[in-house]
Amino acid sequence: MNLGFCLWVWNRARSHGDEVDIMVHEAFLPFRKDAWRESVAAVVHRLMTVILLRAATRIWYTTPAWEKLWRPYAFGRDLSWRWLPMPSNVPIVYDADAVHTVRSRFSRSGGLLIGHFGTFGRDLADLVVRILAAVPPSVTQYDVLLIGPRGQLARDALIAIRPELAERVHTTGALRIEQVAPYINACDLMLQPYTDGVTTRRTSFMAGLALGRPTITTLGFQSEAFWSTSGAAIFGDPEAPALMAEEVVKLLANPEERARIGAAGRSVYDARFDIRHAVDALHRSG
Repeated sequence: MNLGFCLWVWNRARSHGDEVDIMVHEAFLPFRKDAWRESVAAVVHRLMTVILLRAATRIWYTTPAWEKLWRPYAFGRDLSWRWLPMPSNVPIVYDADAVHTVRSRFSRSGGLLIGHFGTFGRDLADLVVRILAAVPPSVTQYDVLLIGPRGQLARDALIAIRPELAERVHTTGALRIEQVAPYINACDLMLQPYTDGVTTRRTSFMAGLALGRPTITTLGFQSEAFWSTSGAAIFGDPEAPALMAEEVVKLLANPEERARIGAAGRSVYDARFDIRHAVDALHRSG
């Protein structure tokens, strides 16, 4: 919450005639009846939005859902609104030696490795845990690698439900962004569910897509329409973790399908999300 900065941007734009571009990656907090502090912050965020839109010339947004949320706060002001999907912020590299080191450490006897990459926020971590907990106990030839900060909390939650997985669920802790690629590349599939559905703002999803990792994710109320026909991943329902666990089992058992989905995802990433598309859009805007 930084009203002072927003007011400074507005005053600076008025006094100096600046052109102000705003990139909306997160719109604002929602109102929550059970969390008054978050609701107070949500009010302040909307006030900040009104002030910034008074200063702005162009609005860029990482998913069309944000345009729908922000437009009412422009109060009819004529602005340029443009969609700018996010590329991966993980370097797109493949280091065979580093990948071998990761697999040797985390994959038992050369078995399969299921990965999840993210910051393990409460709701998303809970969804990952529920899906993994629903994988049948009879399926044993896999390990789980939780990549990112606070992965230990998700591991603890999963082990509390399935204690027999204690030796097969691993965490990396926080990593520098340039360290991440070998961990993702070492995974046979990525599990990247989102409670509101995958969108073009999800850099954690884009990382696996860019690296050609077959991915299971979710379609939800904020997902863009093109995903369902993109072939870029396996798409499940965030309200049906047991069904998503079935998709995990199917993909574990089908190396040809994993290879196909990984290649399709990489192709979609290159065609739509590579950084060159963002650079081109910014050049054309000027």
